Amino acid sequence: MLGRTPFELVATITLAINYAAAYVVTFVWDVPTPSLELALHIGIVLVASLLFGTLIADIKKTIVYTVVSVIMGIAIAMIAIIMPALILAEGPGIIDLYLSVGLSELSRLFIIGISFVVLGTLVGAFLAEAMK
Repeated sequence: MLGRTPFELVATITLAINYAAAYVVTFVWDVPTPSLELALHIGIVLVASLLFGTLIADIKKTIVYTVVSVIMGIAIAMIAIIMPALILAEGPGIIDLYLSVGLSELSRLFIIGISFVVLGTLVGAFLAEAMK
């Protein structure tokens, strides 16, 4: 379907790690107000998507790779959130607590942040095409 180069694959994996970092930072960092937490997440996601859009410069590829990166980033973030409970061999109740809190937090950030992901990606792709 889409011709993938090694550069695009590495860029997609790197973007997934950036998205995972955006989710984990807002989950772990104790920010006093929820609006500041959301602004931090939106800022990280918007800048990462904008840079990715300018690197790939093809709108169709950029959107597909961004969606794949967001899904991979959520999976990486969820693993990072429940890993302390798994390493410390906590009981199933504690692991379930980590899962439920992590999923509720990540889903809230995902629902709000996905529009900024798409916006940053499209603006980056349009900027790259304008610079050609």
